[in-house]
Amino acid sequence: MAPMQGYTEAEYRRAHAEVYGAGYTSYTPFLRIERGEVAQRGVRDALATQSDPAAAVPQIIVGSVEEFDELTGLLKEKGFRSIDINMGCPFPPQVRKGRGAGLLTRLDVVEVLAERIAADSKCRYSVKMRTGVKTDSDWRPVLDILNGVSLRHVTVHPRIAADQYRGRADRAMLGEFIDASVNPVVYNGDVDEVEDIIGLASQYPALHGVMAGRGLLARPSLFAEVADGREWDAEKRADAVKRLHGRYRELLEKRVVGGEHQLLAKLKPFWEYLEPAIGRKSWKAIHKSTSMAAYDAAVVRI
Repeated sequence: MAPMQGYTEAEYRRAHAEVYGAGYTSYTPFLRIERGEVAQRGVRDALATQSDPAAAVPQIIVGSVEEFDELTGLLKEKGFRSIDINMGCPFPPQVRKGRGAGLLTRLDVVEVLAERIAADSKCRYSVKMRTGVKTDSDWRPVLDILNGVSLRHVTVHPRIAADQYRGRADRAMLGEFIDASVNPVVYNGDVDEVEDIIGLASQYPALHGVMAGRGLLARPSLFAEVADGREWDAEKRADAVKRLHGRYRELLEKRVVGGEHQLLAKLKPFWEYLEPAIGRKSWKAIHKSTSMAAYDAAVVRI
């Protein structure tokens, strides 16, 4: 399960694992430094599922060695022994700070991070990266550096940051990336259907795994269907989505304070990618709702 800000936070991760089974790895939305201090919201989110069977690997986004040291030091102090490094976030505010995909053109920083990783006996690291910022060849010198250290895996999302999520991910380069990587490779990008995962596994036997983000939000049963070796029918998928929503809401109600508008603001994004599953009419009614009563009425009609 890919890390997605505002979507795959602790309550969603826990509810998803309960409804669909925990036979996969999930990653937290990235932890970061804000105004010179660690943003505690991300730390709380990572800790919220630390003891769960479906515990998530915390992901960090950094623009300097100092930020890396501070975030990894805190996470190790909290007991985490696996950390993922974000070298793929395409959003301009992060890229301009040299974070996320911005790290792909800062080889001096990447080299020092690799030295830190190699010297760390307490923690295993993984990296999630795009293929470039403005050109799709930025990944090559970065991967050369990463090949010098032992990583759990490298996840590649074959888009450049400038494209954000436009177009389709360039799967044609995946074989070349796998061949060039000393470390195991995970694929991410436009994984929407059961046959996507089965096809990738068949075409690339050396592929270590597949990561899904938007595709899993749009079809929460995706991994469970692959595990079953067959696609679920629409009725079974819809029933599971309703159970997922119900459990997600229960968990949110225990945490969200400030009244129904705050709860509504957290619940509505649950449906953002589910329009094909629930229909345009229900999707619009949910997103137009301005009260919990209207929201509940829209959900009941699905």
